[in-house]
Amino acid sequence: SGVKRRFQVIGEASKVTLVDDYAHHPTEVKATLNAARGGDWQRLICIFQPHRYSRTKFLGKEFGSAFADADIVVLTDVYAAGEEPIPGVTGKVIVDAVLADSPRKNVVYLPKKTEIPKYLAKTIKEGDLVLTMGAGDICSIAEDFLNMISR
Repeated sequence: SGVKRRFQVIGEASKVTLVDDYAHHPTEVKATLNAARGGDWQRLICIFQPHRYSRTKFLGKEFGSAFADADIVVLTDVYAAGEEPIPGVTGKVIVDAVLADSPRKNVVYLPKKTEIPKYLAKTIKEGDLVLTMGAGDICSIAEDFLNMISR
């Protein structure tokens, strides 16, 4: 099912499809969500993990419009990829950019990615697409969630 980490279907549970994608730049995020919008899902829930503090700092504002096609955007904290943290640069930078672009957008900030499966469990509905995105370790969330709901 496609190239690994490019719109890779991780699994299905409770009539919800879980997909992972490596998109970590605003242009890639926008293109991936636009492609996903072409599917027949009821809602598109995007879970995004920013990659690198420097990228988040310099491209933060550009991410604002990148999530236009998502119904719900869940942001977690930055995957460092070996970089030292930059003061004030967290996933909240992108949350603020998304809300500045679309004040009514349903955006959730969960700094600890371990909180995401529980959030999903109470949020998902039949027919949803849950799409994890980022170049870090966010891909593990889909599998953690599948394991949690199949218990």
